[in-house]
Amino acid sequence: MEYSLRHVSRILRFFGMKYAKPYPKDYRRPENAEEEFKKLEEIELENCIIGFLDETSPQLASNTQRLWSFNKPSVKKNTTKMIDRAHMILPYHQLLDGLQEKIKGKLAAGTTKRGIGPTYADKMNRIGLRMGDLKDFSLVKEKLDLLFQYKLPIFEKYNIEYPSPEEVLKKLEKIKDRLIPMIRDTSLVLNEALDSGKWILAEGAQGKKVMVGAFTYRETGVSGEFGRYLTRALSSALSQAGISLLKKDPEHRGAWLSGKYWESGDEVVVYAELEGPGGEVTSLQRSIAKDKVPYELRPALAEEMEPLMGKGGHGLKLALWTDKGRKPSYQEGEQMVAFLKADRDCYVQLIYHDAEGRDFLIFPKRFRRDNFIKAGKVYQIPGPGDRFRFTVSPPFGTEVLKAFASTEPVPLPQGKFVGGGLLMMSGSTKEVVERLKRSIRASARWAEASCPVNTMPAR
Repeated sequence: MEYSLRHVSRILRFFGMKYAKPYPKDYRRPENAEEEFKKLEEIELENCIIGFLDETSPQLASNTQRLWSFNKPSVKKNTTKMIDRAHMILPYHQLLDGLQEKIKGKLAAGTTKRGIGPTYADKMNRIGLRMGDLKDFSLVKEKLDLLFQYKLPIFEKYNIEYPSPEEVLKKLEKIKDRLIPMIRDTSLVLNEALDSGKWILAEGAQGKKVMVGAFTYRETGVSGEFGRYLTRALSSALSQAGISLLKKDPEHRGAWLSGKYWESGDEVVVYAELEGPGGEVTSLQRSIAKDKVPYELRPALAEEMEPLMGKGGHGLKLALWTDKGRKPSYQEGEQMVAFLKADRDCYVQLIYHDAEGRDFLIFPKRFRRDNFIKAGKVYQIPGPGDRFRFTVSPPFGTEVLKAFASTEPVPLPQGKFVGGGLLMMSGSTKEVVERLKRSIRASARWAEASCPVNTMPAR
């Protein structure tokens, strides 16, 4: 998880601390900082992990961590650890960063020119040099030669002076013995700290906004009393820490936080997953003693929802989500919008199963009978011209959006039209799903998609 400088400052203030940049000169530090550091007697900081965000600059790394607190400064040596997968920022990256900004002219992003962007580019291209590679220096030479072959044509085209691989290798050789003791799999360090109940403070350069979704019971997609508690508790904790919470994020520009929980013996296991805009996923799993959870764990109607949560299909991919993600949680009074996208031209039927157990066909409907969608295009329901809106109201609980798509037309299901032109379908939920599947022709490509929607009273 990444935080802006403003968020980090808020978190530190919450713990009664102040923020100071880890640079030699900082106009915000006390005038007598150096004298105070010399008087240091106590050590309070356990570990500092560099490279949490997969970047580190070996030529600037220092095995010292400084932290300025209200009462006294503290410094501890030999506590820094570097993630073994962190990619190194090398002189080539810094040269390229400056060159790219120059070429862009008025369109320049205004980077720090420290080489971070080009380092990430090499990471994505799988040609970067990682901190863990320093443990096998023959591998470092091979990777450096490969990296140099990629950069050489650019440097020559723009007449840029550049260091040879041998020069860079020589510099790395001088500092590798100091860095290697710090390099390790830091995920183990963090998990050990979490298991022993310690606090972890994560800091980053770019602040991310978070959409908190539902926590559901096992794979049912249903969120019970405990799941609703987790959603609210995490929303409150993130908000108090200064993290901006998104109310809507249909284009997935922020991070989506959701998860699931289940019983395991005398414990309740909670699995949380943070999905970034690019699809990158960070997860955490913790166990809580069951007698410490004062909520009902197994939600009602889990079996009833089972037909709606099925997955199947042939030759067609269908995506279904809402303006609050794929596992949304809505409060009373909020309006929900659904989105559809398929990888082929097809016909779609979208069902909404509400908390009272009723099934509505919301696409197509009485005033919008054309249910043909084009490949790759995102469709919004309700759309700007529709005569209905999804406004959350009692009763609350788990509701489900269920979509079926077929490359050949499928007849409308049985039922009667109600307000807003929606079709209230007849029969049980299981019968509704089975009839729809039977109506899809054997020769057609088809797909189904589900999106559980958890509703709760306003706070």
